[in-house]
Amino acid sequence: MKGNQAQNRRKNIAHRIGRSALYVIWAVVAYLASSLVVVWLEQALDSAGVLPVFLSGNQTVASTVLAALIYSMALALLIGGPKLSRLDATTWREMGISGLPQWRDILLTPPAIIIYFILTTVLIALVSLSVPGFDISQQQTLPFEALSGRTDMLIGFIALVIIAPIAEELIFRGYLFAKLRRYLSFWPVALVVSAVFGLLHGQWNVALDTFALSMVMCVFREKTNSLWIPILMHMTKNGIAFFILFVSPMMIGG
Repeated sequence: MKGNQAQNRRKNIAHRIGRSALYVIWAVVAYLASSLVVVWLEQALDSAGVLPVFLSGNQTVASTVLAALIYSMALALLIGGPKLSRLDATTWREMGISGLPQWRDILLTPPAIIIYFILTTVLIALVSLSVPGFDISQQQTLPFEALSGRTDMLIGFIALVIIAPIAEELIFRGYLFAKLRRYLSFWPVALVVSAVFGLLHGQWNVALDTFALSMVMCVFREKTNSLWIPILMHMTKNGIAFFILFVSPMMIGG
């Protein structure tokens, strides 16, 4: 009897780990495949000479449109794809979206941001001390090299501070977190989601920062059973970065 129970437990653990790995792979493949398809489409249209004039003439608009296409395609694959496969479908409520943000979400966002700043500072300091040659000052590569004029600034703000945070939260702390949480306890889920989120940002210093951000967002996602605090945190963080990278130099430059 005990042997059967132990065997069943092992099978159950293997099943949970296997399903979790499948969801991680599905999310990463959907995200990367969407990026590759959009890049291929842009190159094909450009080579054929049929790329719209407003895209080729305005890099800010082009970057925004391409980012929106990537996120839309990734979300479509994640949410709609399982209906055509063996993976079970998901709902908006399961992803943490039900109704509008509450006052609780708004009031908890500032302390959550402070916790993230402390965590990322400590984490980067520890890695800098333990890993020789770690470049903490490397800037994140963005599709917007320079923004000029109010139109560019507005479009860049919409892309980086509104579209990207909402889409990325729906993908990672929404879809992926909810699916993994079915099979694993909280901390393994938070670590996996945050590691995937950080690695997809490419650069090591940026990966550490986004890992710390994701860990804090996962905690609030778990405690509130809602995606609104992670979305507001992500928007705030990107908003601060947007001000430092684009608004501040413009103000100093006159």
